[in-house]
Amino acid sequence: LVDQCEEHACQCSVDEGGKPVDEALNKLRDIHLPEPVSWWPPAIGWWILMLLLVFFAILFARRVLIKRRRLAPLKAAVAAVDELDSAYLATGDTGRLVQDLSVLLRRIALTLETREQVASLGGEAWLQHLDTLAGDTHFHTDLGRALLLAPYELDPEVDGKALLDLSRDWLEGVRRHV
Repeated sequence: LVDQCEEHACQCSVDEGGKPVDEALNKLRDIHLPEPVSWWPPAIGWWILMLLLVFFAILFARRVLIKRRRLAPLKAAVAAVDELDSAYLATGDTGRLVQDLSVLLRRIALTLETREQVASLGGEAWLQHLDTLAGDTHFHTDLGRALLLAPYELDPEVDGKALLDLSRDWLEGVRRHV
């Protein structure tokens, strides 16, 4: 090997083991690894993903807040029906119960719809509107029709407990439908 180096007239040196080493190899420095890739700042794809996540989080939060704000009167209405139930159990006054339920249902409808849509309704149109709000036919039954005439009778023949249950079912339907 040493002979070959002499023949080609290249400048070789020999290491401890007798192997030729080119002088150019001796001039090389050790390999330097590059700095590890930093996680900050992220690539453009990560920025876009973060912006999309923030956008959808804001959209979701807004939707939840609107839904909560819309359902707040219904929660208060359930509490009011419970109060009416307690008062009915204490007094047994069906006429008062029907009057109070009629007023409460109108107040609930006014909080869910505009005044122009609700205030002028009466009779069958009122019952139809209540059913539309709940997406069902709660008030097109004999018991539901009691809301039309019973508030104006002295001693109405209405099952108060069943009317309270009908009102609770209606409120649940409205909550699902809203």
